[in-house]
Amino acid sequence: MLDQINRDDGTALLRGAGLGVEEAFQWLEETQTRVFGNSELSTEARDCGRLCKTARDWLEGLPLKSERDLKQEQAGSLLVRETAGLCWRFTRAWRKELFVESERIAGSFPRLETLAESASKLCPGVYPSQQELQVEQNKLLRDKDGLELHQGMLFAQWFSDPEHGQRMIRSMRRPTARALGLQEEILKTGKADLEYARVEIENGTGTLFFSNPEYLNAEDDTTLEPSETAVDLVLLHPEVKVGVLRGDPVSHLKYSGRRLFSSGINLTRLYQGTQSYLFYLTRELGLVNKLFRGHCGAEWLGEEIEHGHEIPWIAVVEGFAIGGGCQLLLVMDYVLAE
Repeated sequence: MLDQINRDDGTALLRGAGLGVEEAFQWLEETQTRVFGNSELSTEARDCGRLCKTARDWLEGLPLKSERDLKQEQAGSLLVRETAGLCWRFTRAWRKELFVESERIAGSFPRLETLAESASKLCPGVYPSQQELQVEQNKLLRDKDGLELHQGMLFAQWFSDPEHGQRMIRSMRRPTARALGLQEEILKTGKADLEYARVEIENGTGTLFFSNPEYLNAEDDTTLEPSETAVDLVLLHPEVKVGVLRGDPVSHLKYSGRRLFSSGINLTRLYQGTQSYLFYLTRELGLVNKLFRGHCGAEWLGEEIEHGHEIPWIAVVEGFAIGGGCQLLLVMDYVLAE
């Protein structure tokens, strides 16, 4: 996938990370020549994980990315690129076995975030764990060294397989556990407050209110799960015939007290580095796909006419719908805008 650097040139660059000639050359040689798919998954995962962990340890020994000099920057870039190539070859060789084992560890109908964590347990060092990602979130976006790249490669390979891709899509269109737990409450009260989203059921209409007032109803990792759960609650309610999307009033000084639909992704969290890669995948396959196609049929295999459950949705756009907020309008049946 990635062009490999000449080993002598690469060794010279790695010396910029403070490495000795011998250890730099040996790591680069093993990383570039490692072939996968000829042994057992556990053995090759251990070998790949060891090489990846070595690179990450060296990266941690460098200054923050934005504070590196030219030699350190080149060394860091080389470590990230060569490790990414190694991970790509490993993932491509074992993608089917990785999916089967990760799904077995995660249990029935696992969500993407659960599959990712299962893969990290199956192949420590190759794919980042939730704990490692939380540590990475302490860095600004400009200082990150691509820890989540390996998650992207994993899901790219899984989604390239039609069977595995369909299984993940199907699992992500099932109601969340939290929504199922709140079903009884909303049937009694007709309301649910999920902190960053609200639901009100009245006269056959289920209204979902985006509620992130400090950030103009922007979307981020904190709002995604409540918003998807809110969609589930609307879809699960037996009396709801139509869904409505609307923004709550915001508290931002410029627009205080005014209803706004959505300002898209939370750019503050993006800059701070606290926005996860998996946000984008889970948002599209969970929140967005449920708005577009509803819940998956219980017995759907992905190769037949589907018998799921969906309802028409209406977006009430007050103020603006920017970026991802505008994207949501593309899966609506009707849009009412001021």
